Amino acid sequence: MHWFGGVFGMYLPMAVLVAVAYYLGSGVMENVLNAIPQFVQDGLTISAGILPALGFAILLRMILNKKIAAFLAIGFVMTAYLELPVLGVAIMAVSIVALMAFGGFGDARPVMAGAGEMEVEDDEDF
Repeated sequence: MHWFGGVFGMYLPMAVLVAVAYYLGSGVMENVLNAIPQFVQDGLTISAGILPALGFAILLRMILNKKIAAFLAIGFVMTAYLELPVLGVAIMAVSIVALMAFGGFGDARPVMAGAGEMEVEDDEDF
């Protein structure tokens, strides 16, 4: 029952506001928005511009470590200076991760066994 009350407690006020705004029409809602002082509108515009940077900073703080910092810098340069689309950079990143995970750049390096023989260390995942 707690989940049911939580959903209504969270979304019901928003649904009521949207329904009232829809019922009153666009003319009344334009008057309501025009009644908001200009300094409040300017503040909201500035804060809306800062939100993407803040979200990116929070994301970096959570996931950034020494192993992926170089990849982050390469992706940034590719999008910002080479003007590649983000989707293209993401596809390239997924390809690099696949190569690192399934061979090519993985941690399984040849180890010298005895008398000139080569052995590869196996990862025991299971």
